[in-house]
Amino acid sequence: MALSTRFFAAKPCDDAARALARGDDEAAAAVAASGRFALLSRADADAALDALDTVITSEATLAARRAALDGTRRDGLTDAPSASDDERLASALASALASALAPVLRRLGFPESPLGTRSFVAAAGPRAAAAIGRVWHASDGLAPLIAPAAPKDATLVVAFSSLGWHGLLRAEWRGVLRASGFPNVAHALDTAKTWYCSNPMTGHFDGGAWWDAALAELCKPYQKVVLLGDSMGGTAALRFARHADAVVAFVPQIDLRDFPAPCDRVDFDDARRERLRDDIVNAVGASDARISIHVGRDADDLQQLTYLPRAVAAYSPDDVDEPLPRDGETVSRAVDDGRGLRVVKHDVEGHAIAAALKRRGLLEEALLASLV
Repeated sequence: MALSTRFFAAKPCDDAARALARGDDEAAAAVAASGRFALLSRADADAALDALDTVITSEATLAARRAALDGTRRDGLTDAPSASDDERLASALASALASALAPVLRRLGFPESPLGTRSFVAAAGPRAAAAIGRVWHASDGLAPLIAPAAPKDATLVVAFSSLGWHGLLRAEWRGVLRASGFPNVAHALDTAKTWYCSNPMTGHFDGGAWWDAALAELCKPYQKVVLLGDSMGGTAALRFARHADAVVAFVPQIDLRDFPAPCDRVDFDDARRERLRDDIVNAVGASDARISIHVGRDADDLQQLTYLPRAVAAYSPDDVDEPLPRDGETVSRAVDDGRGLRVVKHDVEGHAIAAALKRRGLLEEALLASLV
């Protein structure tokens, strides 16, 4: 079975895969242990995965993880970390994780190392990958949902993270939301790269059912809910619009079959991508929320609007080269579909328009304008 998660994409886990080809003693032990795991009874395999879940969520593991992150974070890190920043964080996480998992790995015969961790996850399948994903990110707290401790006012913002950068996700939008005066922020992270279409506890595709239920429970105490996201996170904000009073989606994907995103999961086939598209269209079509979709000049992002009927009613994505009105330093245009959906086009090249607006000092303004 092929797995593709942020954990497998990052160094040193990617280096560990290459170590297998060298055939040294550690690699041989990992291969042998993988073979033995495949022969375990269902009960024994489930017991090993139960032990993994217990270790992952233990206070000792979380403390070691916090220490690893705190020791490698760099002051002033931007929203677009360098490859070296993420490699340093990933190496620290991998070492802390291998140490924490040593009892589990040792019992099964896997090396007590990043290679052993990676081999165990690959052998054990989606549930093991989901367990690792809860701690394999560069944010405090446990994924998939980092919720505020208790309501402080009547409004909740749920910020869905994008695919991330070099093998690590982050709890995005913290700075701009803090500056905009939102005290209650929940961060949603999909470390499995499934556009929030899988159960993050089991690792299996469920069409977003787990997220739907979790969001319903999370949003229940609040009088107003805002869903916010960029790219993959923008897709989720639209997909779960039924929970929101306002939705702000930057460059969302609607139909992944027609988008050059790094969606490399072999089990995320065309049928599942088509279902995601239909779920988004239906969610947006039925929503009474105030919805704002932000795009730039990127042709692939503009093409995605053609799959969303309400967006087509508001804005023609064919106007790629149409001049935009200038208002001071702001270069944008907003068009409403008459039912509360706005498409906002910014004079920004490329896909990362939120980062570009932040560099120009315009992201907070764009966010607040979408909510007021």
